Amino acid sequence: MTVKDITESEVFDYEAKSEIWGEQVGIGIDCDGSSLGAMLPLIEKLTDFLDKNKDKVVAALVDDDFLSLAEDWASSAEEAEDSTEERECYIMEDGAKVYLPITEDDFAASLHFDGISVYFDDDADDISASVYLICQPDYFAYHCIEIFIESGMVINVNGLAG
Repeated sequence: MTVKDITESEVFDYEAKSEIWGEQVGIGIDCDGSSLGAMLPLIEKLTDFLDKNKDKVVAALVDDDFLSLAEDWASSAEEAEDSTEERECYIMEDGAKVYLPITEDDFAASLHFDGISVYFDDDADDISASVYLICQPDYFAYHCIEIFIESGMVINVNGLAG
């Protein structure tokens, strides 16, 4: 896993891209005066962790009850004509059909990165990151899920944003 296409940014100190879960993901980097060269191995460690541990990200979201939340949000949408007693169907704001119950596999497959913001501590020996995930189909009506990756690659779910 490599971080590439590093450029200066108007919002962050730098912006970069990396491939995670088979898609290009934008990464905003705030160095706090530290050397970008010193930060790259830590950023690559983060992107490698995320790429190889989708199951841990999904488990953290399921443990935080996001699968039930997705069903709650979806069931508040317009009911589709092909809905049945056995399998309810709803039309999301993005036009996609969602069938309930949503399985954990369906939920995992719906997750995509909306972006990552990386921050460094004063000593530049550790990073933390805000990771923004979106769902397709859009269970959460144009909101994203924010998780934090803390020291030691610990995943903490923050909630919905946007």
